Amino acid sequence: MKSPLQPSALPSKPRSSWQVRDIFLICGWAVASLGTLHSAEYFVSLEGSDQNNGTARDQAFRTVQKGVDALKEGDTLTILPGEYFETV
Repeated sequence: MKSPLQPSALPSKPRSSWQVRDIFLICGWAVASLGTLHSAEYFVSLEGSDQNNGTARDQAFRTVQKGVDALKEGDTLTILPGEYFETV
């Protein structure tokens, strides 16, 4: 009689089903993170400068147009409080 602790006595799943599941998990994670890998947040402030990189509040752009021009798909433009007199 075999001991219940012997590997042959334990139920096992086919190895291929675990591999397929792992591949689906990895692919799902990769697809879900594609949008966040390349997204950025830009800032516009009346105290900013269009010479800044716009990626932080203390490095904000001065004009909304400069912020819009920097955007790529998935990015966010945060316009800080104030009155901006420009045509975009």
